[in-house]
Amino acid sequence: MSQNNLFDQIKNMDKKERKALLDKLTAALSPEQQKQIRSIMQDKKQMEKVQNNLRPEDLQTLVNGLNGTEDPRDFLNSPQVQNRLKEILR
Repeated sequence: MSQNNLFDQIKNMDKKERKALLDKLTAALSPEQQKQIRSIMQDKKQMEKVQNNLRPEDLQTLVNGLNGTEDPRDFLNSPQVQNRLKEILR
């Protein structure tokens, strides 16, 4: 996967779809999790690490999980998602 593929996919999403996804994701994160995300996004090395560790299916998994029938918080806190996040941040 190219380094920016996931971010390119997000940029190429329909604006309404992207905003809805980001709003839902933000609402599902605790204030502490939002703070951690901001910290990672402001650190160039951390962002490069994240970009290098992302897989093509990560965006689709995120979209499906947030659009599913379960509470987005439950999805984000599921063992599968938590383990993948740990892999991405290694």
